[in-house]
Amino acid sequence: MFSNQIESKNPVNNQLFGFITSPSMEVIVSLIIMFTAIMVTDVLSTDSSRNDEYIFRVIPVIDQRSSYRGRIDFTAANNGVTFQDLTTKKSGCIWPRNSENQYINGCGIAFAAQKKIGDTIHKVVVSTYDLNSGISMAVPGRIEDGLFIDSNSSIIYQVYISNEYNRTNGEPKPSLNIPNWPLWHTSPFKYNRQGDYILDLSHRFSIFYPEGPAFISDEEVFCIYKDTDLRHFGDYAGELNRMGLPLGLQYEQAIFSYDTNSVYNDILIIQYNVINMSADTLLDCWLSPVIDVDITSIYFPFFGIVNDRSKLAKVRVATDSLPFCAAWTDTLDFEANKLFGYVGFAMIQTPAIATGGWLRHDKPTYRLTEQLGLKTFCQISPEENIYSLEYYYDRLSAGSFDSDTSATDQRLALATGAFNMLPGDTARIAMLVCFAQSTIGIEPNGSQSDLVRLGEMVARGYRLYYDSLTSVPSTREIQVNHLEMAIYPNPASDYAYLDISGVTASQVEISVYDIIGIKCLATEPIMINGERTTFGIDCRSFSPGIYFAVATSGGSRLCQRFVVVR
Repeated sequence: MFSNQIESKNPVNNQLFGFITSPSMEVIVSLIIMFTAIMVTDVLSTDSSRNDEYIFRVIPVIDQRSSYRGRIDFTAANNGVTFQDLTTKKSGCIWPRNSENQYINGCGIAFAAQKKIGDTIHKVVVSTYDLNSGISMAVPGRIEDGLFIDSNSSIIYQVYISNEYNRTNGEPKPSLNIPNWPLWHTSPFKYNRQGDYILDLSHRFSIFYPEGPAFISDEEVFCIYKDTDLRHFGDYAGELNRMGLPLGLQYEQAIFSYDTNSVYNDILIIQYNVINMSADTLLDCWLSPVIDVDITSIYFPFFGIVNDRSKLAKVRVATDSLPFCAAWTDTLDFEANKLFGYVGFAMIQTPAIATGGWLRHDKPTYRLTEQLGLKTFCQISPEENIYSLEYYYDRLSAGSFDSDTSATDQRLALATGAFNMLPGDTARIAMLVCFAQSTIGIEPNGSQSDLVRLGEMVARGYRLYYDSLTSVPSTREIQVNHLEMAIYPNPASDYAYLDISGVTASQVEISVYDIIGIKCLATEPIMINGERTTFGIDCRSFSPGIYFAVATSGGSRLCQRFVVVR
């Protein structure tokens, strides 16, 4: 039944839909689990290419891969589920590697927003990991290629692991029948260390992008997915449409990890770029990783899930204060003397907003004090009705921190917000995940000395992210002679206007590039003398889409994105 729907080229319903509040929830969840099992187990191969002799890999529609390197053994799938083995529904997060100690049973990203339908404002939530069932509301692929999943494009939308590629030319290692690496350094975005996603397989070559593929950590795991195909909810699609889901979101997810001999070997960084591909303006949005913490033996997973603890703490980074969550297990008999430690979570990048709650795009990166930061910390119990979208939204947007609880099943949400998203806007968050043993050689108990040690790891990961992984180092901000740049209206239709100020006696050149780096417009160098100068950009000949206005002065650039609509 479901496989026939997936293969169909005829849209079932072109409107967007999402979660369930029907009394037949158990039936629907059963159907979803059956659907997911069919999709995942049909030639799913998580480890077939993890040996020294690379072999051909059959790539399923829902692709799950396991990491090769480092002390953290983790899984990631191209539907937004991380840290869960989709074939067994067991933990996909083991630390240290080759031990029996699991820490997380599953993780995803929840997006909460208010969306106007007619005269009614709907509170909606889309999540790539259901804390109850483990199901994702996302499917592999880009929205530009259609709302529905395309089973013929699984090779394009697989989970990419950098260890399988030549870092010089981005080509797969011998005998691997997979596409070239998807992230490349494209002109003119010199400060984008992470590169840009290239969909066209024929363009993933140095002849098109001489600066080469983008590899910035010892091991990188990348995938892309969307929220627009929820046909596995069957007859409830119409009801879900009326609730306003899905939202038309596209996700680019990257995980950065490090080798066993690295000082960062106990750190992972998961970065989410969430793009509003719809024509709707989304209001009062919140983004939250949702994490099912289950610290126990992989051999006794069901007996050790109700005795975990979590606690918030803070660490000083530069001149700012960064909150983080520490989780540990109240050791049971079969968990004793197994060297269980701590797992920590910190939101090291969150959106920055301007007046009115609109996302800022005027600088490549922002200090912690300019970012929204962690606003809500939830410990969501299994008894809470997160299938009520309004309840789930209110929980994530509460703007409060749950206090330390007794030992229980820790299901955590670390939310940032509120912000507004225009069509074409991208909201980025990055979550650091780190692991540490107790400082005094006993089972962890949340002691101050242990939290200090975990905080030191969080600070180390924060510095790593801003000094090596983001667009610019944390010690400086890219400026063009203290240039300030604003573009309006955004989105634009016929004309956009670029305000330049803050430059003293310097020449500035303005260029406009499309999403793949083709120059659409350029000015001659113009002398700016400190006063605000406005440039008009004629967009009438531009096709609808995303563009980048780039101000160049000397060897420095500042880039700001804008959207052209019709």
